[in-house]
Amino acid sequence: MDSQTPWLLPVINMDSEWITPIFALCVGVFCLVVLFYYNRKEWDRVYFSAPALRKIITIQNALPNKEIGGLLFGESSFGYYYVRDITTLENMSNISHKAYIPDSREAMAQLQVARSNGWQLLGDWHSHPKNAPILSPEDIDSAKKKREVWGSNYVVMILAPSGIGAWVVRRKAIRRQ
Repeated sequence: MDSQTPWLLPVINMDSEWITPIFALCVGVFCLVVLFYYNRKEWDRVYFSAPALRKIITIQNALPNKEIGGLLFGESSFGYYYVRDITTLENMSNISHKAYIPDSREAMAQLQVARSNGWQLLGDWHSHPKNAPILSPEDIDSAKKKREVWGSNYVVMILAPSGIGAWVVRRKAIRRQ
């Protein structure tokens, strides 16, 4: 090596036996980062078991002229939410044709039963009997508060005569499914 170019001194001996594993690890980490970046739009998927889907369809076909609702139970893993059961809760609102306030005692009892089945609370649902299946400003505020209370992502589902809408409430965003 020429003494005029000290900046060309090798930093790492490329003949070293630990270079190959380190290089492989770096390539692996790079690939994971690329996969994460390109697949992040695939996260936050909500799936329903056949029994839960049958319950949803039955409820949607029999929607009363007032708001009804309940809880979504199941399992979650890496942004995928598997709804295994959907329950109903009595509406405690005095204006049940416009608002839904679930019975908290009944909700706690249902939560205990679900946990005994090995399921977790994934979120809740309610109906919009006269509107489209979209989140109202009140729904968004309520969902954000519930997400903070539970400390994890929270699924919200809206049933309406014209369709079904589902969202995952994350720390910084609400994503429609």
